[in-house]
Amino acid sequence: MLFGLNYTPPVPMPPAAPTGLTAAPTGTNNLHVLLTWNDNSDNETGFIVEYSTNGSSWTELTTTAADAETYTHTAPTYG
Repeated sequence: MLFGLNYTPPVPMPPAAPTGLTAAPTGTNNLHVLLTWNDNSDNETGFIVEYSTNGSSWTELTTTAADAETYTHTAPTYG
């Protein structure tokens, strides 16, 4: 008799996207930007925070810890 076994490990589900992103001025003279969002996943390793001055070229600011729901940008560039 011959027996065989094929096993394909399950593909992990991608994290659910965050929702409710808001940006608000904060800090002395409102020179910082507080970002808040709703973390809708329980399997992310963090969130990549990026910014753009034109909506097409993006620069990474940081990667948060898992389960984060805020980030304060302390050195925004205005222009």
